[in-house]
Amino acid sequence: MSTELTVIDFAPPEDGRGVRHLICRESDSEQPPDPRKLAACLDACPDLEILWLSWDSSRNLQPEAKPGFEQILEMIQTGGSRLRALQISSNSLQDANAGMIHRDALPALTRLELPDCHRLGSKGVERIVAGCPGLTHLDLHYSLHDESNAAAHAIGQGLSKLRWLGMHRSCHVEDDGLIAIARGCPELQQAHMGRNYELSDAALRALADHCAQIELVGMYYNKGVTAEGLRYLSEHASNFRCFHHGRGWCQVRAIQAVEDEYPNICFAGNKSFCVERSYAAHDASS
Repeated sequence: MSTELTVIDFAPPEDGRGVRHLICRESDSEQPPDPRKLAACLDACPDLEILWLSWDSSRNLQPEAKPGFEQILEMIQTGGSRLRALQISSNSLQDANAGMIHRDALPALTRLELPDCHRLGSKGVERIVAGCPGLTHLDLHYSLHDESNAAAHAIGQGLSKLRWLGMHRSCHVEDDGLIAIARGCPELQQAHMGRNYELSDAALRALADHCAQIELVGMYYNKGVTAEGLRYLSEHASNFRCFHHGRGWCQVRAIQAVEDEYPNICFAGNKSFCVERSYAAHDASS
């Protein structure tokens, strides 16, 4: 059997030995899957290390219409002691239940991805940070929104081992939030911060000054980023190799003034740079 397996509605495989990466998706049925089946999936995959779970996704913004999400988190707590990577995409993940993602039940967890969790707020991130201080990878793409800057401060206060951060389209991280992350996460290597519109040169300087390993920064729609800030980052961060920006009208305009000055740095648009999400690369850097 392949080391990666996709199941629909938590239908457990007959023999999941050797499966390291399990992807659980819902069908288009109006009836939600039975959360208890997830326990059977986890039991059937004794070698599991990576779990991706999509539940109550964007087609339904009413979590009360699909009961059982807390049961799902309980199943993960019970059977997830081997998990080192967990992705949950769900509108049912909220501040009140986010604290169930905790190192006591998930001691091996270092990589957590929570994209498109539209009901997750800063209090939930605070609970996750307090419960999982050893995270090296945190993905919050398309989540948080109005509370993203408060969440950034929580990340900076609690995730000192963080190396990869994704807050693309959280939209409201400001300079003080990213500065708090830079000061509190000195091992940070990649910061994907596109569509956080208020970020400026001050945030770039903080990354250069406090994150010696920073190699990639993603920003676009940022009018406060100037050639001066880009030069500072390029010249003071010795490992810096890529600035991921938008193309066309969303591009950081200052790029045009500096990209020829630094031939060893990739100033890449959306179509020419693919966000690295490889678990093999994550393993190599662990």
